[in-house]
Amino acid sequence: MRGREKMPSSKKLSATNGESLDGAELYLQTCSGCHGAIEVSTKRNRSAEAIGFAITAVPAMKDRDDLLALSQVQITAIAKALSDSLSSDAVPEETVSRTGAEIYAASCAGCHRPLSASTVRNKSSNQIKGALANVSAMAAVAPLTDLEIDALAAALSDPTVTPIPSGSLVGAEIYANSCSGCHLPLQNTTKSNRTAAVISNAIAMIPTMSQLGSLQ
Repeated sequence: MRGREKMPSSKKLSATNGESLDGAELYLQTCSGCHGAIEVSTKRNRSAEAIGFAITAVPAMKDRDDLLALSQVQITAIAKALSDSLSSDAVPEETVSRTGAEIYAASCAGCHRPLSASTVRNKSSNQIKGALANVSAMAAVAPLTDLEIDALAAALSDPTVTPIPSGSLVGAEIYANSCSGCHLPLQNTTKSNRTAAVISNAIAMIPTMSQLGSLQ
């Protein structure tokens, strides 16, 4: 009976000329589809013997020509790559795929007006984080990373963005920028026939509308 850790004897596992000995690349080509990227592999730290046995004994693996074609040297290279990945201290650098202005347009403009007329200009990263954590109306905002929040804060304080005076906008534009995010587009609004006095009172009394206090 074959032991679990006994290396199978197979001509297809013998070394061949011109074979690839890049264990990480071999893992990517033959193993990652089932076991995940090598950095998070479900088979990290497997020995060459264990890998060789699995190739000839596991039903899902023993009929795969690409696995059976691996030489013993290549299997050893894969095992070494799996072991090396355990001690790697490399951490992928976090990046931001969107600009602060793009993040603002997608996550903030619906309630806080377009960036150039934003009611939350010059907010810091910490202020944004605090609002996301504590303002109930912002619970629907998709999670943002720290770098995305930093980019958002930078966009809000960007001196090249010229604020638009609120008095230069017509009522429909002001509604679209300041109200439609919560109360639907103007033609379907849930707040039809509201007077200026009622709107002003709501801005003053309803916490989630306090950011509209700059409206004249």
